[in-house]
Amino acid sequence: MNLRPVFVCCLLAASILHAADSAMLDLVPPGASFVIGVRTRNVFESAMAKAMTDEMRKASLELNQIMSLTGFDPFRDVDELLVAAMGEGKNAPGLIIVRGRFEAARKKAGGTPYKGVSISGSMKSATAFLDDSTMIAGDRPVVRAAIDGRGKGADAALREKITDLAGRYDIYGFGKLPEGAVPAGAAGSAAKGIEQFQFGINVARGIDFNAEIRARTDQDAQSINQAVQLVTAMMTQQQGTADIARNLSVKMNGRTLRLAVNIPEDELMKAAWPDRLWGIPMDSR
Repeated sequence: MNLRPVFVCCLLAASILHAADSAMLDLVPPGASFVIGVRTRNVFESAMAKAMTDEMRKASLELNQIMSLTGFDPFRDVDELLVAAMGEGKNAPGLIIVRGRFEAARKKAGGTPYKGVSISGSMKSATAFLDDSTMIAGDRPVVRAAIDGRGKGADAALREKITDLAGRYDIYGFGKLPEGAVPAGAAGSAAKGIEQFQFGINVARGIDFNAEIRARTDQDAQSINQAVQLVTAMMTQQQGTADIARNLSVKMNGRTLRLAVNIPEDELMKAAWPDRLWGIPMDSR
C-alpha cells in the first residue's frame, strides 16, 4: 500500500490547523496572566449543548431578533474563542479573540477606521473585525494594541501552553485566578491561596474534567483541600449532583491539588433536565 498520499494529506491538514491556531496566537497579548480557550464548534456539537441551544432559540425572541439583524448566529458561526487577561485585579485589561465566519456581521458593522480596521463600541470597550474570520473585543486600548501588533502576539512559552491544551481539550484555562472570580465566603478565602491553576474539559460524550491547582503555601493547600471536600460533601446531599460528587477524584501532592471527574452523557442530561431524556419529555415517550 502506498502511504505517501495519506502522509501528504496529513501534513496539509496539520499545516491548515497550525495556521488557524497561529492566527489567534499572533493576537494574544504578550505576558497574558490568565487564558481561557473554547473550541466552540466541538462544544456546540455535544448533545448537552444542542439541547440547551435549541431551548434558547425557542425561548429567546430577543436573541433571534439580534441574529436576524446582524446576520450572525453564535451557535453556527463561531469555531474557536480565546480570552486573555493581562495583570491582576478585578479590572485587569483583557482581549477576546474569536475565529469563525463573520462576513455578514462585518458588512453590517460600523465603526471608526484604524489602520485599515473598523473599530466600533464605546471609548472604554471596543469590537473589531480584522477580516471575515477573525473578531476581537475588549478594552479599547488593548484592541488597538492587538491591531498594532498583529503577527507578534504571545511569546514562545505561552504559545506552547495554549497549543498543548487546545490540542487536548474542548475547554481549557490556566494562569492566576482573577480577583472576583469566586464568591465570598469559605471558598473565596481558600481561592486567595491559589498561586496557579490549569484545567481542561472535554464534552464529546458527557464531561471529562481535569484540573490542577498550585497553592502558595502548605497552609493554603490544606485550606483549598478542605474547601473542595466541603463542596463535594454538599454535592452528595443534592439530587442531581450526588453521582457527580461520587465520581470526583481529589489528590494532594505537596502544594498541588489535582481534581478529575467524568460525567457520562446520560447522567449529565438527567442532572440538567430531571424530567426529560435527551430533551424529550418523559411523558411523551
